[in-house]
Amino acid sequence: MKIPLLTLLAVLGGVAPAAARDWQQQTESQLRFEGNQQGEAFAGQFRRFESRINFDPDDLAQADFDVRIDLASVDTANSERDQAVLGSDWFDVGRFPQAHFRTRAFRALAEGRFEADAELQIRGHTRPIKFPFTWTDDAAGSHLHASVVLDRLDFGLGSGEWADDDLIGTQVTVTVNLLLRESGVGSRESRVESRESGVESRESRVESRESGVGSRESEN
Repeated sequence: MKIPLLTLLAVLGGVAPAAARDWQQQTESQLRFEGNQQGEAFAGQFRRFESRINFDPDDLAQADFDVRIDLASVDTANSERDQAVLGSDWFDVGRFPQAHFRTRAFRALAEGRFEADAELQIRGHTRPIKFPFTWTDDAAGSHLHASVVLDRLDFGLGSGEWADDDLIGTQVTVTVNLLLRESGVGSRESRVESRESGVESRESRVESRESGVGSRESEN
């Protein structure tokens, strides 16, 4: 019984844990938001942001999202408003040039639907948020879509007279649409083939050692 047990341990030792799948953000990705100014809706977007996405729907324990947003890239199609939100009453980009989003844990909700516990930091204020999202695949790549509602006052955006909800709505809807392609040579298929090759190589070495043991026993 000793030899089969050694064989099993050797084979299991050759199976490395699956690495997270790394995804590269494509130029078609968008980070948009909708707000309300004196009763009229307006929309905007951030034209520059970087996302580091590690995600495998079958291995949520390894998942991780890390997104940094260049706040100076805000665009609401209104130059006066855009200039105002860069100032000290709002984003204060001179002191806080970036917003930072980072996930902490993931859970599956239904087929293709997930939720992450995350933290969002804007102008030095860090708040926990729930981040529900969908993940779909097609010929173009993988798509992450999410929509969350934030209270701007939680992040110190719009102090003083700007805190009035009738002037600028406190609720802001943020919509995320990421087009992603798996990056590098570490595709899932390649990693699986590599692990299988490692298992086969380890099995071959074990068989070789077992053969050597048998040969020495015959000689004795």
